[in-house]
Amino acid sequence: MNEPDLLQLASYVAGDPIESEDRLDVFNPYDGQLVGTVTRATPEDAERAVQAAVASSSQLSRYQRIRNPASYP
Repeated sequence: MNEPDLLQLASYVAGDPIESEDRLDVFNPYDGQLVGTVTRATPEDAERAVQAAVASSSQLSRYQRIRNPASYP
């Protein structure tokens, strides 16, 4: 699956790429064609992502939370 025309993307947690050889295929929903792969996250990666999101939400001002409700739970 190392074809040069396929995208090989990384997944990120708190701005850091996830280091893993385990990949997830990404398909075009229109025609079902394989367009690339991304790094597959583990449950531990998901937990780190949640912790990073919670930590960063406390850094937002009230104004920032009101202006962008999607950035605050």
